Amino acid sequence: MNHTKNRLSRRAFGKLGVAALAAPAIVPSFARAQAHTTLRLHHFAPAGTAPHYGYLAPWAERLNELSDGALKIELYPLMQLGGSPRGLYDSVRAGSVDMVWTLPGYSPGRFPKTEVFDLPFMGYSVVPTSQALHDYVTEHAADEYADTHLLTLFATTPGSFHSNVPITSPESLRNLRVRTPTRPLADFVQNGGAQAISVPNSEIPESLQRGVIDSVMMPFDNIHAMRAHELVGHHTIFSNAVNEQLYANPMMLTMNKGRYEGLPDDLRQLIDENSGPSELPKLAEEWERYHESVVEELEASESNQITRINHDEESGWRELAQPLVDAWISGMGDEGQALYDAAREALVRRATEYAQG
Repeated sequence: MNHTKNRLSRRAFGKLGVAALAAPAIVPSFARAQAHTTLRLHHFAPAGTAPHYGYLAPWAERLNELSDGALKIELYPLMQLGGSPRGLYDSVRAGSVDMVWTLPGYSPGRFPKTEVFDLPFMGYSVVPTSQALHDYVTEHAADEYADTHLLTLFATTPGSFHSNVPITSPESLRNLRVRTPTRPLADFVQNGGAQAISVPNSEIPESLQRGVIDSVMMPFDNIHAMRAHELVGHHTIFSNAVNEQLYANPMMLTMNKGRYEGLPDDLRQLIDENSGPSELPKLAEEWERYHESVVEELEASESNQITRINHDEESGWRELAQPLVDAWISGMGDEGQALYDAAREALVRRATEYAQG
């Protein structure tokens, strides 16, 4: 992992070109006395997942230290404040909570331009996919986030199938009940003859135990954190020569706009300086380390079997995805093809830069 750490530390991260994510060069001073400010950050993932313990918790602690205790961020993982993951964006927009970590894909139709990154085969590893997402949203989709104060965009670690039967080809999906995280991935498995089922993260283990679902589409780190790998014996990893994965969902850390604008100037500046693309290596190193360690653990396990698929050699998977690409392009009207091409260009460019170090 030292090699990965060194590679991440020397990589140049572009800036998300919207005012909300501009990072001033001067660190604010908190020498003057001021009232303490507490912000509540709500999200759906368990506290044992890398984004929570490896990034969000240290991020909150960092802001508290840099503000000399003037800013405190309280974390509420696993929907501890109530509601469902699909309501997280509405809750921060309305001001029920101050910040959320969530998926744009949990709000179907609200982020139509961003949904291009939810299509199959629109993901690489965390850093290049996140960089491409920043590039694309800056240029083409910043308006979709105008009703909150966008802090940082990320992409998940690569998602895979985790099943109680082997999934080795598109035909393997037929008649399976698959938990899918987003609408495009639901359409993807249904094109293969599976039944797509929506199940909240917190209910996945019980749904597997009760036989409500046969398979889960999810990154390895999430499966491990909820110990769902103990309930399934088969895992399918997709990749190819350029490390293009089956999917990597876009994620956002965003804040209620009124709450942000009502903060003292120095606290707003502090938040700005600790948001945006510069945050990617802080998250990616821990997240990818956890992901890789889980894969290694399961490969060494006698009760788990990992199937690796080069999806360039198995064209059937691409055939399941192409109708979704065509439908998305058509649904975006005259600009659909140009938007898709822009997203692909950003992904390939960032992935190439990342591979070259």
